[in-house]
Amino acid sequence: MGSPQDRWRVLERDTLLLTTVLAAAVVAAGCSSGSAAPEDLPPAIPNNWVMSLAIDPDGSIWAGTNDGLGHLVDDAWTHYHALDGLPNDLVNSVAVADDGVVLVGTSCGAGEFNDPVWTRFGIEDGLETNWVNAVTFDPERSVWLGTIFGLSSLNADGSWTGVTTDDGLPNSRVTALAFASNGTPWVGTNGGLSTFSSGVWTEYTAAP
Repeated sequence: MGSPQDRWRVLERDTLLLTTVLAAAVVAAGCSSGSAAPEDLPPAIPNNWVMSLAIDPDGSIWAGTNDGLGHLVDDAWTHYHALDGLPNDLVNSVAVADDGVVLVGTSCGAGEFNDPVWTRFGIEDGLETNWVNAVTFDPERSVWLGTIFGLSSLNADGSWTGVTTDDGLPNSRVTALAFASNGTPWVGTNGGLSTFSSGVWTEYTAAP
């Protein structure tokens, strides 16, 4: 069976391969949803496979699943799917701003929901890729996305600024993203944890 380290390396390799295959399949298939939204939504979460959670300032719960986005208010669920404006039903991440605007990352772009309007962000808008693993708002309420090709931030003019390994990011496959209250970004990747301060990236990885 090999050592625990060897088995872990095999698991990491297989996970990376599966993610790459899924990303390629999504790109090949396009970002449209072929499924129809049910006429009567059940009083339950959209799917048991919950990928991400966020708590709204009003105390309600947003749940990103592999079959849509769910919003729980007073024990009642509202579902959002691709046919409702959600970029894609595979929701990898969700975040909520202080003003209640919801940000989601999916396998086919990101979406901002300012009830009742959805705004989608994708390759056609300047993103490097449509596969978005992580989303968040920084302390200035700017939109940040963590993708399989690095970080992307939304500028005031609607353009995007990318941060990749060419800019010092230790690993481009971003899986988690958060900002400290002082504006310091913390970035989780397939190659460890990184943070940026005073123009320098610092990387934290597992011991050899």
